[in-house]
Amino acid sequence: MNSRTKAFLLCAFLFTSARVASALDFNVDISSYNYSNSIINYGVSVHLSADFNDFDELVDGYSVTSPDGTFVLVVSTESFNASQGFLFPTLPVATAAVYGDWTFESLVLGFPLESQTFRVSSAGLSVADYPPAQITMPSFQAGGVSPQPIITFSGPPGATDIGIGLSPAAGEYPNEGFAFLPPSAGQYTPIFTLNPGLNEVYVIYYLPNGNPDKVLIESPSGIGWNAVLTRACLAFSEFSVGGGGELRLTGPERDGEGFSWSFPTESGRTYDVEFKEDLNASDWQVLQTITGDGSAKTFTVSANQNARFFRIARR
Repeated sequence: MNSRTKAFLLCAFLFTSARVASALDFNVDISSYNYSNSIINYGVSVHLSADFNDFDELVDGYSVTSPDGTFVLVVSTESFNASQGFLFPTLPVATAAVYGDWTFESLVLGFPLESQTFRVSSAGLSVADYPPAQITMPSFQAGGVSPQPIITFSGPPGATDIGIGLSPAAGEYPNEGFAFLPPSAGQYTPIFTLNPGLNEVYVIYYLPNGNPDKVLIESPSGIGWNAVLTRACLAFSEFSVGGGGELRLTGPERDGEGFSWSFPTESGRTYDVEFKEDLNASDWQVLQTITGDGSAKTFTVSANQNARFFRIARR
């Protein structure tokens, strides 16, 4: 480190404590995340943003670090916004990564100059604050979906807005496939044609903070600071447009006194569940015939049944 840098750091150390930031924005978002209408996780994202007035010749950056180090966010004159997000298996695990004493630091030439803590704490946040959202059509792993499908979904009442996003396995859609919908919406048809093959859709219900005191975010002393908790419920699904995509069996899963398998279907197609008790047998036998409607279908076999080999024939 040259003498000029040392002198600059010393001057900054002497004077930066008197400097007040204009208004840093600190946002914690906690969301339920419903994958395939069956797996509920909890997502936590943390955002730190600044504007030009938050920096001067003495301070060129700020950082915040969560109690266990899961989240480390830095804003500077090079980047005015920073965010990180992670999924957690339960709400207690998710909030454990947020609750506690965070570390706030002012930076000069990228080096920490001032360090202090501020606390994020809870006063009763629970899973009841995050009712799940669902995407009902197209169902998870559905095949043969229309290039402009009617997407239906449901979620908790009282949302301030609903957001919906679509993305293809390859390429991109206009406006990144995202649209805002009124909170009363229950379906959406994209204004663009979906690409053939695998697609993903997610729906976000933005929830009002009816009790903002359930999560308390302190302000580090001596700086301008805006902090807020936001809530949302998110549902995710994937499906194939045209051609039905890959026809594959998922399972087996224990189902009462038997075992069940599932597979995607296309509207207007017929599926024969076929079996052999010996792979060397010349013919497959039909166990069940199922009419496709674009949703996943299931067939079940008794646990007392002799060993068999199964396949699905699509017509």
